[in-house]
Parts: sequence; C-alpha cells; structure tokens
Amino acid sequence: MLTEQRFAVRYHETMVRFEEEREMPHMTTAERNGMKKGVVIGRDEGVVIGREEGEAAGRVKEAAASVIEILEARQGEVSAQTAARLAQVTDLDHLRQLRRLLVTGAPIEDFHAHLARVTVEATS
Repeated sequence: MLTEQRFAVRYHETMVRFEEEREMPHMTTAERNGMKKGVVIGRDEGVVIGREEGEAAGRVKEAAASVIEILEARQGEVSAQTAARLAQVTDLDHLRQLRRLLVTGAPIEDFHAHLARVTVEATS
C-alpha cells in the first residue's frame, strides 16, 4: 500500500511539473464539472434577465403606442416632434401619467407641458 501512495505522489508531482513547464493548467473532473454547471446557471440567469428586460421594453412600447393612439383620437394627427418626444420616454410610469392626462380630458396643453418636462428629465 505504501508503494502505491509513493507512486501516486510521484506521479502527481511529475504531472504538475510537466504541466507547469508547458503552462498547461490542470483541471480536475470536479473543477471541469463545476465550470460546466456554472455556465449552465449563468446562461439560465441570462435568459431570465433577457426575458424580463424584453417584457419591460414591450410594456413601454405598448404604453407609448396607446398614448399616441389616444392623442390621435383627441387632436387628429400627431406631429413628428411629439412622436419623437414620446419615443424618448422610456419610463413606464411617465407614459402612464401622460395617458392618464389624455383619457381624463385634461387640456392638451397640460399633456404637452408634462411631456416636455419628462423628456427634459430623460435627457439630463
């Protein structure tokens, strides 16, 4: 048994020297499996985060479209400037506030003033 242990130690030392001379880092099976598992976990987390970000972007896009639709219903054609300003608004709460102004019958001037404030905040 002692000979086997000496052989194992000598083999390990020889392999370590061999790998160091050739700059070959040695990975155990456990390390390799751990890395694979880490990659899988990272990929799964990335998918979840990507899905959440995509859903959030979709909600913002839908809210902006509803603001434009309501604005068109109230005043007719929406100017390119107003559409461009609305496209700058990426905060869902701001878009909901703008939509609320339109559906509650607030003056269009109030809507445009709020939109101007929101887009100024977004660019600063």
